[in-house]
Amino acid sequence: MTVHSDPIESHEIHRDRLLAHAEERLAAGDRLQASEKIWGAVAHAVKAIARERGWQFDRHRDLKRTVRHIAAQVGDQEINTLFRSAESFHSNFYNDTYALDEFREGVAEARRLIRLLREANAAIGANAPPPRGVSAQAPHGSEFRRALAAAAPSAAARAPAEGSLRASPARLRIGAR
Repeated sequence: MTVHSDPIESHEIHRDRLLAHAEERLAAGDRLQASEKIWGAVAHAVKAIARERGWQFDRHRDLKRTVRHIAAQVGDQEINTLFRSAESFHSNFYNDTYALDEFREGVAEARRLIRLLREANAAIGANAPPPRGVSAQAPHGSEFRRALAAAAPSAAARAPAEGSLRASPARLRIGAR
């Protein structure tokens, strides 16, 4: 497995790889691994969006908070419904109660959820606050450069180019000394 220096790209790569693995495991009849791969793909999709926005979290419940927050921002409750479906595959890993046809639906629903999350992320403003209980740090990637430009246009000119070394998030916190 290759380690990627860009955490957002890393989550996106894991998301895509896990969805492909879910389909492979399903074709091989390995329902337990397919369950966890479906859940993992969705979790990495949420983490990529959160990371892009500078929202930091470590707990499972923060994934749910983040999804609910994004759904509320765009008024799309289908996002919550599809997330609960994906989350149920995480539980199925321990219980193994789903039939094969439920897995086919699960993969399709995970793909739809990931698409809806990406669309919602694009629709909500760059300055959207983090969900309650989720901390905010400096955004990464292109969001990083936009946040710098908004805060101080002269600082944006000094900001590192995309893909180069970046300033540490600790130094970028508002009010940091």
